[in-house]
Amino acid sequence: MPGIPPHVLVIFGATGDLAKRLLVPGVVQMWRDGGLPDSFRVIGTGRTSPGSDREFRAALGRDVREFGDVDTAHLGRIRRPPLVRGVRQRRR
Repeated sequence: MPGIPPHVLVIFGATGDLAKRLLVPGVVQMWRDGGLPDSFRVIGTGRTSPGSDREFRAALGRDVREFGDVDTAHLGRIRRPPLVRGVRQRRR
């Protein structure tokens, strides 16, 4: 979408049920429909480890296919910057 400044969406709980069923499929659908700027990025954090970059992307793809109204052919066109692994805090 030209003319819209860069945006970042931060999802707290990116490995949880709400993200899996609603947030991630909704973001992909908005991207597919042209409702997001080219420079749009998503940052996700969660309590549980998403696994490796490949495992997390595979899980997100399965979730979008299961819960989203998105043709799987569109998923391959999404640019894939590397995922950054976060630092875990120890509980006391």
